[in-house]
Amino acid sequence: MWLASRQPRIFNVPEEKLRGYVSRALELGFNLNSRMLVHAVLSLSSLSEKTFDRKLKLFVANGFSEDEITDIIRRSPGLIRCAEDKLTLGFEFYMKRMGIEREALVKRPCVLMYNLEKRVIPRLKVLQILREKRLLKEEKKKKKKNIFDIVEMTEKAFLEKYVVRFGDEIAEELLVAYKGHLLNNDDDADSSCSSHEDCSLITD
Repeated sequence: MWLASRQPRIFNVPEEKLRGYVSRALELGFNLNSRMLVHAVLSLSSLSEKTFDRKLKLFVANGFSEDEITDIIRRSPGLIRCAEDKLTLGFEFYMKRMGIEREALVKRPCVLMYNLEKRVIPRLKVLQILREKRLLKEEKKKKKKNIFDIVEMTEKAFLEKYVVRFGDEIAEELLVAYKGHLLNNDDDADSSCSSHEDCSLITD
């Protein structure tokens, strides 16, 4: 089977249950020829129907429509493995604190996977310092960089663009603001609910 060749863990799922997970994934809009189908099946197999339904209700409670929820899961199936409190914190931070529109999260749901305290907030602190020092010259020529672009940048790319290129003294201050994240822990996304491949395969 194509799924088994892609993900050996599928071998541990009884065939009858596997067919059920594939059927549910197809109902959610996944295509049999899509590489994302594997991630959808793995995510669905990790949750009971009760837990899955509870998470859907959490999205609804935060204003997402049925179509939007389906689109989110299609773009980032690993998101449904996230703990409910993690999702709740993400909704509160992005939509209430940052004022980001719900529609923006539908298009870029992967940002909800990243750890707010270890990655998202520290990166925004770095940008705040740079803006206060008037060092983000590119923002004078064009509108501010999308927060999602900042969050989704690789660690190496973020450090090169927003930390190390500003010289030792300023870079040290920026690293302190970043809480020594690079030195302490590389794993910015919660391993219980994330897969970078979930996000990288979606391009639209």
